[in-house]
Amino acid sequence: MSTLTNFPLPHEEPGLPSCEINTKRTAEVWMDEYKQYYYEARPSAIGKSFGNIADRVEQRRKLNCKSFQWYLENVYPELKIPEKELIPGIIKQGVNCLESQGQDTAGNSLAGIGSCKGTVNSPSATQVK
Repeated sequence: MSTLTNFPLPHEEPGLPSCEINTKRTAEVWMDEYKQYYYEARPSAIGKSFGNIADRVEQRRKLNCKSFQWYLENVYPELKIPEKELIPGIIKQGVNCLESQGQDTAGNSLAGIGSCKGTVNSPSATQVK
């Protein structure tokens, strides 16, 4: 068995463990506009190489596969997708920001104040003095 696991995968790239490469490739090929949720859950995958997926995307197109939206509506309708923020952006005061912290287990939106998390230069940030 160890002999089989020592072969490099054809899409193996430096920078991410192979399981993260595979999930990133899956998100890029199949999740359409919902892949943003993958990156929110796995920020370490942002900007990392995951190999060429052109043949996978082309195969999906040739097979006329359904959209991820169709999958959510028809196969897994009980999956709760986070609601999009009504007013995207942050409120910044000095070095601190009031930002969305996601949702609790009951689905309530949470907000918190703390160090800005990479959105400091966002043009949608509202400066408070």
